[in-house]
Amino acid sequence: MKNNLTVILNSFSENDYSKFKDFINSPYHNKIKNAVKLFSVLKNNREKFDSGIVTKEELWKKIFPGKKYNYGTMKNLLHELYKLAEKYIMYENFDLIEIEKFKHLYIGLFERNMFTILDLKDKYFDRYYSDEKNINSNNAPRFIYQDLFFLIQLKMWKDHMRNPGLNM
Repeated sequence: MKNNLTVILNSFSENDYSKFKDFINSPYHNKIKNAVKLFSVLKNNREKFDSGIVTKEELWKKIFPGKKYNYGTMKNLLHELYKLAEKYIMYENFDLIEIEKFKHLYIGLFERNMFTILDLKDKYFDRYYSDEKNINSNNAPRFIYQDLFFLIQLKMWKDHMRNPGLNM
């Protein structure tokens, strides 16, 4: 059985397997317990992915012993685990980019009108991003200046919403 899910799982390191297991065991990220069972079976048979030795029917027997094979249920379960694998990769990559995390936190706080907390974040922003090494580091994304400009605009809107009489 070779599909996009097995391609992704084959790309995982041992560390990724461990972290992905934690990720899918989190009820925040995954509400489908059978996806955890499917992952366990796939992980234990990962060397057989590409060979076609592992079939959907065999996976079914290990996940749902004694139950008649259901193509639709199995297809949906594979799809759900695939979406979780994509989400895991997204989270892992997102966690590497400091400006993206800061930007999304800032937006979330802004949308909730949490201006006092935003003031603290402004101090962090000014301190962190006034240091040129944080802007020009190898970890900085190509579009960091767009993100910085966006955050500066949000800061201006925050100040305007707090004091509507101020000119922007």
